[in-house]
Amino acid sequence: MLGFSNHPKYEVFLFGVFLAMHLVTLSGHFSIVVVTLVEPTLHTPMYFFLRNLSSIEIFYTLVIVPKMLANFLARSRKVSLPACATQMYFFIALGTSECFLLAVMAYDRYVAICNPLRYPLIMNQTLCLQLLVVVCATGFVLSLGLTALIFRLPFCGSHKINHFFCDIPPVLFLACSDTHTDEILVLVACVMALLVPFLLILVSYVFIANSILKIKCAQGRKKAFSTCAAHLVVAVLHYGCAIFIYIRPKASYSLEQDKVVSLIYTNVTPMLYPMIYSLRNKEVKGALRKSLLQIRKSLCTFGRGKKTAKDNMGDSNATVVTEFILLGISDYPRAQMVMFVAFLVFYILTLFSNSLLIVLIILSPLLHTPMYFFLCNLSFLDVFYTTSSIPQMLVNCFFRRPTISYTQCITEMYVSLFLGIAECFLLAVMAYDRFAAICNPLHYTVIMSWKVCLQLAASSWGSALVMTLIPRLVQPTQLCGHNIINHFTCELQAFLKLACSDTRVTEIVIMFNSFIVLAVPFAFILVTYGRIAQAVLRIRSAEGRGKAFSTCGSHLVVVSIFYGSAISMYLRPQGKTISNRDKIVSLFYGAVTPMLNPLIYSLRNKDVKGAFWRMIGKKISE
Repeated sequence: MLGFSNHPKYEVFLFGVFLAMHLVTLSGHFSIVVVTLVEPTLHTPMYFFLRNLSSIEIFYTLVIVPKMLANFLARSRKVSLPACATQMYFFIALGTSECFLLAVMAYDRYVAICNPLRYPLIMNQTLCLQLLVVVCATGFVLSLGLTALIFRLPFCGSHKINHFFCDIPPVLFLACSDTHTDEILVLVACVMALLVPFLLILVSYVFIANSILKIKCAQGRKKAFSTCAAHLVVAVLHYGCAIFIYIRPKASYSLEQDKVVSLIYTNVTPMLYPMIYSLRNKEVKGALRKSLLQIRKSLCTFGRGKKTAKDNMGDSNATVVTEFILLGISDYPRAQMVMFVAFLVFYILTLFSNSLLIVLIILSPLLHTPMYFFLCNLSFLDVFYTTSSIPQMLVNCFFRRPTISYTQCITEMYVSLFLGIAECFLLAVMAYDRFAAICNPLHYTVIMSWKVCLQLAASSWGSALVMTLIPRLVQPTQLCGHNIINHFTCELQAFLKLACSDTRVTEIVIMFNSFIVLAVPFAFILVTYGRIAQAVLRIRSAEGRGKAFSTCGSHLVVVSIFYGSAISMYLRPQGKTISNRDKIVSLFYGAVTPMLNPLIYSLRNKDVKGAFWRMIGKKISE
């Protein structure tokens, strides 16, 4: 199975992209299945079909994607004939069932909108079950016939399937005998499974559009058309790509082009369905919020009341605050789901790439050098740095006014602060390591001995702990006014805005602390890379200079994004409020750079890629 082996340079990148898409797809569909089962208000025909669509999509992607991901990393991509036939059978069965089920869902919406008074009578529970059984039975019976038809053919000559899974067209190409009759039968089956349901969906939406035009309210019409348009776009993507692949003569096949088109209906549309059909729906989002709130209540043992008691000092404005409201972007509810998806993907990629790097460095003896020792520390730090804030931020996307207890907020704030400061010092240490390696290569092993490396790493973590304790000692104890933190997380500057006491001393201390943590390491890195650039310019080979400057340039870009965004937050006079710009800037050092670090520092590195392939080769040989 060739897959994308003709693009070996991009296979690791493609593996990461499709793994992230697969995880997003599974999490979205699992959420819909669980929520529609648990929430009684969602026990309606529409959500019954949505739940079954999500169940089909989970198995549909599991049939294709895991094998595709394995092939990105495997050197041997062999698949046995029974395994190939099994994959084709379940792919066709689940894909056909999905096509028919989408048509049934369009009919359900047609009845609900065009015959609302008779809807409960028409779409009763018995009819819904009957429609589901017919859909699944038709899909599996049709798949059995097509699979038997394909694999009764004799195969000779080349056994290379130019695709990333056992699909009908590439397997037909390997047949020795005349396949004209088989192609006609496949075409008839595809017309039944693709063209007929697609036409039924189009006709249903025409009637739905006609009913919507009769709505007097302009806002209601706009909302209804927006929903229908989103549904139609996904349907056209799914059916259009599948029709392009299957309903055309064999002579017009282009297997390279077909592989790319197949990615849409095997990876893209399954990921889009939860967002389009359900997660834009108020009832589903309400049920998700309710479920998440119940989980949070069961996990959280802290008090959740608002301002509950007067301060013992007698100040009428000072209060004991037991919880905070994290504002985030809750004033922009439409943007919340976009942010959820974007940062879920960022978080998954961050965890995957940094965890992979840690495993490679630990397992590969060739990577047991000072440079990779510090990289391992950086990846370990980034995993916990993002985990300290992003999961909470993702959960908060489902709440209008997400709350967090005082204890949880303080813990999150100082853990994130400690890890962020440790990263600032560690990046400076890594720059010094590169300076020693490039500018003093003969003395490098003496300068960067293991004892020195351990001392530098320990100093970075220890200094971070000390620098974290300083803001804690001058933290205001009296909070007054509202308990709304205008940020995604419990961020130090946003927290200080709630203090009713004079915070000038605290702000001066934090400014001084930030100068030591941010400006000093960043200046040291710039000076270090200046010296490195001088050494690189002495290299006679133009290719060597270009490669060195490319590497140093990418490092500096990431470092500049991290320090630049943090400096713009902390090394400037603070206003009375946190602006939306500040919240966006904080995402760069809190979410973007932890994702970029492994890509820039390591995954472009030949040693790391070599260790990766050796590890994969060993696993496969075992």
